[in-house]
Amino acid sequence: MKTRAQLVRERDRRVLTWSLIVAGILHAGAFVYWSGLRAAPPPGGGVGMVPDSSVQEPDTRLELHFGPPTIFGADGAPSREPPDRFLEVDRLVHLSGCAARVADLAMPVRGSARLTVNGSGRVDDVSLVRSTGDDCGDAAVRRVASALLYRWLPNDRYTAPVDLIQSVTIVEAHRRAPLP
Repeated sequence: MKTRAQLVRERDRRVLTWSLIVAGILHAGAFVYWSGLRAAPPPGGGVGMVPDSSVQEPDTRLELHFGPPTIFGADGAPSREPPDRFLEVDRLVHLSGCAARVADLAMPVRGSARLTVNGSGRVDDVSLVRSTGDDCGDAAVRRVASALLYRWLPNDRYTAPVDLIQSVTIVEAHRRAPLP
């Protein structure tokens, strides 16, 4: 004859087993149902996008890779950040007038921009330092670099405004090109 504790354990074990089976079936169903759905672009359309009803060109999904920046101190001396300070982002980017040409460029597109970062970490000024070799690629580098937000700049070592050189590598999201 089973004790009351054994009966309770068996009942709890059955309830747990059935709960796990039902949860597994629900999760599998949710993954199957939602796997075909696409995420809507964030409000504002992504990195640096300004909605413009006169432009009918679609946004381009790009993989953006920002290498470690070279930061210039108050004395103008450059300081290279550690190699592990990089950022990889997959974003919808609106590139007016040349979105189709970015897709046709030899990927990946590499360039560098000189940025001036203000006291809130936003980019105030962008100028191209290393060209991609194409006007459209250069516009893409300027566009994505101008939308950066440096949460760790300015700091005690680098006071606002901070000048830096940011390397940018752009790869169209459906292509997988080797990165440096």
